[in-house]
Amino acid sequence: MSIGRMQRQMSRHLRIVLYVITAVFIVGLPAVFVPRFADRMEQPQNSEEGGAQVVATVDGKPVSRSSLEGQFERTVAQLLPFYASLGQGLSFEQIWPYRLNAMEQAIAEELLVRQAEAEKLSVSRKEVKARAQQAADEELARIKEAVRPEELELVLGRIVAETDGTLRQQMSERRFREWSIERLLDMSDSLRDQLLVEKLRQKVVGSVTATEQDLLAQYDRATVREIRVSLHPEGKPERTEEEARKRAEELVARARRGEDFARLARAESDDPDARETGGLLDSVGRQMMPAEWAGPVFALGPDEVSDPIKGQWGYSVVKMEKLERELPDDFESKKEQLLLNLVQQNQNSAWVEYQQDLREKAQVEVVDPEMLAWQALQEGKQEEALAKLQEAAGQQGRRKGLATATVSYRLGKMLEARGQWEAALEAYESSYDSIAGAEIEPPGGRAEALMSMAKCYERLGNVEEALDWYQTASGKSEVPSVHAELQSTFERLGREDLASGEREWLDDYREAEMERQREWERRQRQAEEQQGER
Repeated sequence: MSIGRMQRQMSRHLRIVLYVITAVFIVGLPAVFVPRFADRMEQPQNSEEGGAQVVATVDGKPVSRSSLEGQFERTVAQLLPFYASLGQGLSFEQIWPYRLNAMEQAIAEELLVRQAEAEKLSVSRKEVKARAQQAADEELARIKEAVRPEELELVLGRIVAETDGTLRQQMSERRFREWSIERLLDMSDSLRDQLLVEKLRQKVVGSVTATEQDLLAQYDRATVREIRVSLHPEGKPERTEEEARKRAEELVARARRGEDFARLARAESDDPDARETGGLLDSVGRQMMPAEWAGPVFALGPDEVSDPIKGQWGYSVVKMEKLERELPDDFESKKEQLLLNLVQQNQNSAWVEYQQDLREKAQVEVVDPEMLAWQALQEGKQEEALAKLQEAAGQQGRRKGLATATVSYRLGKMLEARGQWEAALEAYESSYDSIAGAEIEPPGGRAEALMSMAKCYERLGNVEEALDWYQTASGKSEVPSVHAELQSTFERLGREDLASGEREWLDDYREAEMERQREWERRQRQAEEQQGER
């Protein structure tokens, strides 16, 4: 390899590392601990320029756009390292479902904070300061783990420069920690909300535990027979839910009076396989059994018959054939940790159920056109989604950022599918302007918009303009999958000179990745040797 190529390779590797670390910090530190950081990220002061500042109402109270954007940025912060590790960008088509998820998270946060306040929970300034210090320490530790020691101060300086818009080149660990804490304390209200939710969770799950008997029960396996009573039985008239329930009750009574269950299943079950098996199912553990079955089935003794068990497709009547317990060989040595894991699992389940209960009781109305567009798209309502995306795009004004770019890009895709190439091109151009003006963007974001613009120019017959934009996309991306696609595109257009450049880029990237892997293995061996010396 030439010296020049080696320099380009290592320079590209360092740029990728700096990009990912900087991107995740700018989004991640504030967003993970401060969901309302989005006020500074993508939301203008003038609501007429940025569209509605309320995305939904919960029991008549507003859920702000800043809360939505904060939840969304937190999700992006978690996704960026994963996609970077795969050498992929986070595409616009992958982003919009996360927007819907972020809205649900924002609604959940609103409900939880309100409930914590209703429970008279409180947070002190001392607790807020301690949380800020903890967050800064954790973020610094994550950065130190991800970069080489000789690059650390450069990366820290770049993070500060990108975040504050300064020209700082380097920064020490101590100053970086102080800077991080100061930024977090500037947004202490959001830290307070985070701590309130944590205290509410502790109150909800504090009494949830598990016994050794509960742990042993996790290793129970049941062999059962089933008689299925379907709402839509094959080759038979459909049943209402009430009709299915009454039939299931009749079958329970017949089985409990002593009729042979296997014979009954062959004759009466709506499961075609029961004619051969007599309703016998494979042995299954508690964890693999449908949730609605686990409780009533594992409460049965040998040869006992359950009450009707309601499922998605109707009702089941179940007879316990055999109940056995299969403990792993290392159960005794790991019992203590397994019990702790079960307690954590039970607490997590209790917390999820608590939140679901709050959500089911709340009156929620979505009012933001972007969110309504994603809901319509999720439900397959294409025309409604298109109309709402156009409305959302019209409300965006001068806002920039990933969310705005996603709206324009998805609008372009829908217009492209209708053969409206000029309108699609305009939407893609808007998407590119929005992502290029964002403080943070996923790898490949600009390239994706640029390549879509280029494809529109191709379809409009302007190949030279398309080639210009394809080349621009190449210079804007550090994502190998983008360069692989560009290589194929240039080959298709008969531009072997440009395709060769993409192959060289990919070769450099693979070599840099191999070097990075070797360096990681070297550091792992060094750490293991140091551990052995202790």
